Amino acid sequence: MSQNALLNELSGELPGKSSNYLLIRNAWVSHLFPRRDVLMLGTIALLMLVATLVALGTGSSMISPWRVVQTLAGQGDVTESLIINTFRLPRVLMAIMVGTGLGIAGVIMQGLVRNPLASPDVLGVTDGASFVAVAIITVFAGSVSLFWMPAFVFAGGVVTVMAIYFIAWNDGVAPRRMILIGIGMGSLLVAARTVMMTQSSIDKTAAAQVWLSGSLNTANWQQVQILSVWYLLLVPFLILAMRSLTAQSLGDDVARGLGSRLTPERFGLIMLSTALATGSVAFCGSIGFVGLMAPHITRRLLGNMPELLLPGAAMVGALLVVVSDLAGRMVLAPLEVPVGIFTASIGGPYFIYLLVTKK
Repeated sequence: MSQNALLNELSGELPGKSSNYLLIRNAWVSHLFPRRDVLMLGTIALLMLVATLVALGTGSSMISPWRVVQTLAGQGDVTESLIINTFRLPRVLMAIMVGTGLGIAGVIMQGLVRNPLASPDVLGVTDGASFVAVAIITVFAGSVSLFWMPAFVFAGGVVTVMAIYFIAWNDGVAPRRMILIGIGMGSLLVAARTVMMTQSSIDKTAAAQVWLSGSLNTANWQQVQILSVWYLLLVPFLILAMRSLTAQSLGDDVARGLGSRLTPERFGLIMLSTALATGSVAFCGSIGFVGLMAPHITRRLLGNMPELLLPGAAMVGALLVVVSDLAGRMVLAPLEVPVGIFTASIGGPYFIYLLVTKK
């Protein structure tokens, strides 16, 4: 039964012929989206906007937020337009998209396996992507163009997830079994990645280490366009996955009672999370713990409702990456610290905190 049909049945009237219908609809909407949650979501969006303006104005040439707004509106001078539109805007947009993708991927992964410690990092998704990236940089540098790095990184993440999924198969895939196998698979990939780096030349090893640290200093408009198209292609699948994600997070028995086909829907959610996570790190390297922190922070602020959790985690993830990248540019200026180092310095203690406090 559709939402409108349900409301019609509750009111006992046809839409438009009774004020009862509108009263019930308003009460229903208010129940789904309490005013506090809507205000909190707006506050997160405002913080995201402020962080974006500050990031666009911060650098070797400082530009005030008001001048940033004027420049974005086409009213800045030539120098400010060059600095913001050519150098800083692609980097900030890439940070926003990377954080958005990792935040949503973390929500899907945690809801799927029903474990608050799950994330693309913990389950080995980013380890598979990183293994392929390091292999291209250290072993196949002369034969594989770096232009194809994003495609190979995505393929590495997909192959890793499929391997974890099928190894975990035992008349179905139990979430806890998949977590344990994912941790083991990730450890093997890290070990193999380390062997490749130790056997490679110093310059190739250094390049691989920079990629593993996660950096946005090479972001450009072409990368922004490619990642934007990738995300737009995934939006319809994300909308379709919301109902399945809600059902799966309630447990297998409840999901079956709601009509979910557990195995194919679970595999589809895993692939969607993988596509978001690997697309996010394909251009800027491994940025860890965002997929773990963003869903947790959002749940504390907005609760577990998917209609608020997904956009909230997207904005919180974007905010984390933008602020971390800004800190990386400011702390040791004029030197730049990779954004992945700052996210790891926050996410590592947060992960320990979760391990200690969660039962």
